[in-house]
Amino acid sequence: MEQKRLLIIDDEKTICTISVEYFTACGYSAQWATTKKDGLELFSSFKPHAVLLDIFLPDASGFEVLSSILEVDPQAKVCMISGLHDFGFMAEAIKRGAKEYYGKPLNYDLLKVDIDKLIEG
Repeated sequence: MEQKRLLIIDDEKTICTISVEYFTACGYSAQWATTKKDGLELFSSFKPHAVLLDIFLPDASGFEVLSSILEVDPQAKVCMISGLHDFGFMAEAIKRGAKEYYGKPLNYDLLKVDIDKLIEG
């Protein structure tokens, strides 16, 4: 199988860099963006197998980005992440097409298992 590609879109650069370092060490190709604009450009050019997407971005809500991603690729595997552990946000994310919802701080070992399952189908 080709190398798994993961895109992280989060306004917290620390989350982005830690996520890229972790998944790169696990054999993934990973890239990150901190805005809707940059995230959507990378989604189109990088063609990730999965996306970790924060609910709050400086230039848009994560829900807007999720909708834009799913317009480009209705089969995209997008997992929402947020520091808010809110059932309403989780339900809305899943209703709008997210595959999973994770609260921060992220448990990378469990996250990797879930991302692997999503990518492998």
